[in-house]
Amino acid sequence: MRVLSTSKLKAFQLAGMTGSFKHAAHLLSISPSAVSARVRSLESDLGVRLFRRGMHRLTLTEAGATYIREVEATFVSFDMATEELRSKRLGNSPS
Repeated sequence: MRVLSTSKLKAFQLAGMTGSFKHAAHLLSISPSAVSARVRSLESDLGVRLFRRGMHRLTLTEAGATYIREVEATFVSFDMATEELRSKRLGNSPS
């Protein structure tokens, strides 16, 4: 099984959330073409189209809408685990 890159998943999540590669790029501090390339690469890895690309419009496909919910839940879980670890580390730090 191939491991998916978190940078590709984050680009997908933010593009899906904002409906724009440009807005996702701004949030990630990278170029819109880099976001687009990451999403295309993720689509290639998965073998499914995640977005319908229009002239000035980006919409999730049915597969993309389903997948983004799982990706978002995973990032929430990562954030919670990170905060838990930080709070334990701060509580157990030597004086």
